[in-house]
Amino acid sequence: MLIGHQKLIDSFKGLISTNKLSHGYIFFGEPQVGKFAFATSLATYLETGEFGESTRPLGETSIIQPDEEGSISINSIRNSKYFLFQKPIYSSYRVVIVNDAEKLTPQAQHAILKIAEEPPGTALIILIVSNPDALLPTIQSRLQKIYFPRVNLSLIAETLINELKLTKAQAADIAKISFGRPGRAIQLAENRKQKIENKNKKALIEELMDDSEAMNQYFTELIAELAEDPIKNYKELKSILNRLTKMSEFNTNKRLQLESALWNI
Repeated sequence: MLIGHQKLIDSFKGLISTNKLSHGYIFFGEPQVGKFAFATSLATYLETGEFGESTRPLGETSIIQPDEEGSISINSIRNSKYFLFQKPIYSSYRVVIVNDAEKLTPQAQHAILKIAEEPPGTALIILIVSNPDALLPTIQSRLQKIYFPRVNLSLIAETLINELKLTKAQAADIAKISFGRPGRAIQLAENRKQKIENKNKKALIEELMDDSEAMNQYFTELIAELAEDPIKNYKELKSILNRLTKMSEFNTNKRLQLESALWNI
């Protein structure tokens, strides 16, 4: 879901209408501000004329993500080269989006550079990073950099109300702790909905016990929500923080502490 960045939407639409779209871009900015959503929405616009989420698979777009080991290999880039050099059918461009491009191996970065030096006229390459300095200077010099700022909180709240059917109060609370990052706001809203719908705490405990990362994320978001009104939620905050401290101790029964932490929530 793309939230905000209307100026960039208008700018790219203008570039497309005047045939001034570059062969490659580096989308950079903080995590969860909408870089990937914008890239996929742009690809959708090129193929369907609608700037937003596609309702069907895109035939002219290839998305590259880090593999299970957390890197993007040269083989992925070689495959994207073959993809880019094929003639598009449904659009004027073939688009390759590399998400988390910081994870490109040095060999993969050099392969990207070779494509960027002599791209086919119908190619569009988009690299998505938090910090462009993670890429080779030569790549940075050949692709245009587009910065994605944080999004206005009121716009985030409005979208949460209209799209996710939150109340005004709920949307305002979540928008505030999203810190202007739409992806984080959506994640918080979906987690909140899941918590409300999932009344079976036993199942929740089993899930958190099996995934330490999920447990950390769950309590980080829960504490952030409770901390919005620390006076009202003082007892809950104190109890949770106390249990988390005990869970970090070597000889503590973590399941017992987790059950105690969630008992009154």
